[in-house]
Amino acid sequence: ERMPTMEREFAEGDIIVSIGSYVLWVVWDVGIWGYEVTGFFATDQEAQDYYNNVCNTENLVGSNRMVGGTLAGDLIYVDKNDSKTLDYGKNTLEDHGDLINLGNSLPSLQYGFTASVNWLGFDASAFFQGTGNHYWYPAKMNMTFWGPYSYSYTTFLPRNFIDRCWSEENPDAYFPRPRPYSSTGGELKLTNSKYLQNIRYLRLKNLTVGYTLPESFTGKVGIDKVRFYFTGENLHYWSPLKANTRYVDPESAFTRVTSSNDVGDAMAYPWQKTIMFGLDITF
Repeated sequence: ERMPTMEREFAEGDIIVSIGSYVLWVVWDVGIWGYEVTGFFATDQEAQDYYNNVCNTENLVGSNRMVGGTLAGDLIYVDKNDSKTLDYGKNTLEDHGDLINLGNSLPSLQYGFTASVNWLGFDASAFFQGTGNHYWYPAKMNMTFWGPYSYSYTTFLPRNFIDRCWSEENPDAYFPRPRPYSSTGGELKLTNSKYLQNIRYLRLKNLTVGYTLPESFTGKVGIDKVRFYFTGENLHYWSPLKANTRYVDPESAFTRVTSSNDVGDAMAYPWQKTIMFGLDITF
């Protein structure tokens, strides 16, 4: 489950600005809290031994969606406070149980730059825009990312999805043991280190390429300028998110504060790619 807002006092590193009788408290670290996952259980016996003797996860993961109990291919959650159960303590900074700060939800950097060139009638310009590291955990109902791990009846199945699911023949897969409803009511519903996504990106927002006919040619027919051009918007982007899914745009990966049940976080339109060809004639 997502970590609720923690109660905290002023801490070293915070910025406190006084404006008249008002105090503005700026906290540097806007953290995403979750649990550490170190991999998958290799065998059913290993899973049961860990569950019984090291860390009981049932109190937070639940048992309804864990048919057969904890088995090979399920996630290994780390018991950080040696309580032998997965918990979030008192849910405060002083006592947060097994929770750890996994990363920052705000971009460390936002930037943009342009480049252009003109040569012998040809012209080209490009605009790039991007962000530095920031992190996001997919919503429970985000079927675009989780596929059938969210709902068994989802009609969307990402390409090569089965090849990315754990099995005895595929122990190094990205996703755990196939279990429907894992992200909505099972082990994937807990924000964790394994499926936290770095959504930094660099996007080619605009590319324009053109060619202007020589004046020596256009002047003969009474035309001042003729330019042919191509322009494209959102043609490509680079992001670590692409390694895990190509179906979620990094700019569409965010958490709405008004979404109490994750429904809104599961629905977002990606940036549209547009291509246009044109002709400019100046008399």
